[in-house]
Amino acid sequence: MKRDHEEIYSQIHPFHLEDVGNCYYCGCEAEEVDYAPPVKYLQFFIETGESASYCMIPCCIECHQFLSVSREGLIENRKKVVDQKIRKKYKKALSIYERWSDDEIRGLSDDLSNLNQ
Repeated sequence: MKRDHEEIYSQIHPFHLEDVGNCYYCGCEAEEVDYAPPVKYLQFFIETGESASYCMIPCCIECHQFLSVSREGLIENRKKVVDQKIRKKYKKALSIYERWSDDEIRGLSDDLSNLNQ
């Protein structure tokens, strides 16, 4: 049985078969559902007419946690929030990866070397 708010939101679906079951925001395994706009702000978006996507988005636990304090109503803005949080959380690891030379990247296995493309 659907909850009242789920009648307002539409489920988004992936374009590619390989994206089924993956987090829309980062590509990890989706175990949660994110709402754009967040359910706790739904009435505000309805009353004010502020732009909102009104979608249910598959997401992973980490992205769901990143978005728990965001009131962004549009999917693309929620994606920006996640990207910013990931960059901040993994800044050191990402900076080490970015320092690798092309020769070092070519020395990686095929799966890892394709990440740089």
